[in-house]
Amino acid sequence: MTLAARSDHAVLSFMGTRPVDGLLDNHRDYALQHGYAHDVVDGTHVWGPRQPTLFRYHAIYDQLLRRPAGGLLMVLDQFAVCYWPHALDAAFEAIDQLVASQAISVDLANPSMLLLRNTPAVQETMRAVVQRFGEWACYIGVDPDQPEAKLLTEFFTPHPSALPLSSGITPNIQSIWPGGMYAPHLHANVRPLVANAAPTWHWREDARWAPEPDFDFRAVLNLVEEAKAARAGDTPGFIAHGQSAEPQEAEMHLHPQARIGFVSHYTTNVAGYGRIHERNFARYCRRHGYGYHLYRTVPDFIPSGIRGSWAKAHLMRRHFGEHDFLFWIDADVLAVDQSRGIDALLEGREAIAAMDHTAWVLNSSMVGVRNTAAMRAMIDDLCAQIEALEDRSSIWANGSDQTFFARSFEQHGLATGAGIVASVTLDASPIYATKQSALVHFPAQPNDHRAATMAVWDRWSLEADAADAAPGQAR
Repeated sequence: MTLAARSDHAVLSFMGTRPVDGLLDNHRDYALQHGYAHDVVDGTHVWGPRQPTLFRYHAIYDQLLRRPAGGLLMVLDQFAVCYWPHALDAAFEAIDQLVASQAISVDLANPSMLLLRNTPAVQETMRAVVQRFGEWACYIGVDPDQPEAKLLTEFFTPHPSALPLSSGITPNIQSIWPGGMYAPHLHANVRPLVANAAPTWHWREDARWAPEPDFDFRAVLNLVEEAKAARAGDTPGFIAHGQSAEPQEAEMHLHPQARIGFVSHYTTNVAGYGRIHERNFARYCRRHGYGYHLYRTVPDFIPSGIRGSWAKAHLMRRHFGEHDFLFWIDADVLAVDQSRGIDALLEGREAIAAMDHTAWVLNSSMVGVRNTAAMRAMIDDLCAQIEALEDRSSIWANGSDQTFFARSFEQHGLATGAGIVASVTLDASPIYATKQSALVHFPAQPNDHRAATMAVWDRWSLEADAADAAPGQAR
């Protein structure tokens, strides 16, 4: 797909995976605004561990040679969003080639955006890059296991991610990385040309390169939404959803005598996403007649010193016996395809949890138990173990509550197909989820961005409900 141009400059969107909704529109709209050509190359048809990356650089080299002499080519991938519409001439005057660094390491390139000017010197650089990636794809040469981010540094000196150019424009900034984020500053005082949610690569203790094992590029979706809002003068979602709302009662109880019930909890520090969960899940429970017990503060019946995720078992114990089957559900879980009930999944099961999306035995974001003496004993024992802990100072202290739920499932013979289902069956991570997933869990993201992400998925859920309600409308 090619967009005609009024300029010698061009934007190339290279998609190594299927892009999030709105990303290609974002790239196209930026190119249209400035009269640049816009080409899209789909790399998803190329198979192999390294061949797709090699294909990417062949495609980039091909596009560079097609540009008029002196024309600039900005290459964007599936992680990169045109955040602020600076013109290429203004940003890159007298610059012929540029790649930014990762946020946490100026020694590693971030390939989400490349800037190349069609000059003989840059042509030769890119020809050498393609040759080098060809050797890498065939496992030839020194250190054949280094990642793309490292290989590029043989040809480009990465520009520090957060450092502006001499023009005053920040070319490409990594918005979120493990343990940190620039996101709150993007719309205010940074206004980069490109913002990305690319994976962060590390040299691991076992002497290998790898990204974060639970990396999920859902933050790209946030960046698309934020860029659109910021350029329209609106409040970006990650700020809007974190703003305070009207005070509410401490508890809500829907259908307290239903056969299937859920209990959840959030406090003011996570209310940005907790309110989204609440609205979404109350809608789901009303639709299917499920019980829903929500606590917006720490209730008085929780023992002193037990807060946050450590209170799950105690909240379950409070409502044990009120329902035939009772679930704990985290406040970062949404019912996305709300037409899909959970009843059939519980048939013949005494308890249920899903495998984690990484390497845990289970994820404690959703844990369900049947109203039996054995399950009551398991919950009572969990409460006793948690009360006996000396350190509950953080979510991850003593291996987190997840360790204790997993241990209880193992001790009660439930850590099999009888009690543990696949992540995609119960509360899929967005890494694996689609708009047709019944329940989706949004773990391990800064709270404000988690709220923005959940707001988008809840919007999809509402749109699907509206399509179902409209006569003759297919989903």
